[in-house]
Amino acid sequence: MKIVCEIYGKIGYLQHIGKNYYRIRHYVGLDLTTKKPKFEYHKQSLLYVENLLNNRDSSSNIDPIGQSNIDLNLNSNGCFTENGWAGSSVRIERRPPKSLSDIDLDWTEFKTWMFNKYSRSSAITFYAYAKKYSHLLANTRDIENLPVTIKSNVVKSLIILSKFLGLHQQFKQRLLDYGIKLHRQNSFDTFLRILNANNNGNNILDWIKQVSPILNDSENTFLRFCLYSGLRKSEALLAFNRIIELNSKGLLNEYYNKDLNCLQHFKYKDFIRKTKNCFITFITEDLLKQICNSQTVSYNALRIRLNRKNVRCRINELRDYYGTYLLQHGILEAEINLVQGRIPPSIFIKHYWSPKLSELRDRIFKALAELEQTNNQLTSSFLLSNSQTFQNR
Repeated sequence: MKIVCEIYGKIGYLQHIGKNYYRIRHYVGLDLTTKKPKFEYHKQSLLYVENLLNNRDSSSNIDPIGQSNIDLNLNSNGCFTENGWAGSSVRIERRPPKSLSDIDLDWTEFKTWMFNKYSRSSAITFYAYAKKYSHLLANTRDIENLPVTIKSNVVKSLIILSKFLGLHQQFKQRLLDYGIKLHRQNSFDTFLRILNANNNGNNILDWIKQVSPILNDSENTFLRFCLYSGLRKSEALLAFNRIIELNSKGLLNEYYNKDLNCLQHFKYKDFIRKTKNCFITFITEDLLKQICNSQTVSYNALRIRLNRKNVRCRINELRDYYGTYLLQHGILEAEINLVQGRIPPSIFIKHYWSPKLSELRDRIFKALAELEQTNNQLTSSFLLSNSQTFQNR
């Protein structure tokens, strides 16, 4: 029988031991050393239990426990903690709730489950939203009252929470019943994004030249890597620092394929996720050597340097520029999708399309060579302009 604990103030399972001994059993997670379930017990006063039972008119659901192996020496607060194998009452405690309103959640266990299943950044975000808005699992209609800016993240977090609790189908049906959908970018949103990109002021290459004197050598090399790889910011940081780490251990050949001149991200599980995957990246040996001679980079340190000079961080735009530039220089959309980690749900792409990677590499390197030449010209022009400005001063 589940009742509110007289001492703890939370719902637990009432157990009856002997004649007049009652206690509440609370599951508190797994012991990190023994990996066994961990419980906390609170002794209940006889008067408190009898009042509850009289109100319920039933005691048939109380979990009876024999006294032979039970330690009744509780501390001064009337509770003790015990580790043990999961018995019959534990199976009842860990059983998924039958409804969205019947939730008894161990947040520590949920957090561990999330960090094992999702990337760290996603897990932190979704865990915070799930914990704050968990009450909306049962009060689904109130989701519509949330601000548009957080609504999608809250819904995604609650979907994840419902899967953990084994209530995904129920919650999914409630979302459908109330007509609540995840926000997806429509054609007008896409147009506004393109318009804003054109009205953004200076070109992204000009921005790289602007921030070059602010950043150190390793951070400037990191920006070049982002520009010539088209990776997402988090993926670029991971790949950049992994190259340095593996090179110091003499294991770079495990990551970099010299025959194809590509980084083999697919060998590492942190690049392969349910969405936003990354499989390979073509980079020249010259850029690879520059990265090997660099120090590891921290995004926070880079961002702080820019903030101190009141310069906006635009690293995410480098990926957009990379994809647009390759498309403008003869690389097919399907090929750009491949090197940026997207596999469209097309029968032809999935089952029949087989591009030759060495030929694709050569065409990409040819396009990037033109980009590098343009980049170098802008750098020379920028340095000359700065030199003249300094002389005038």
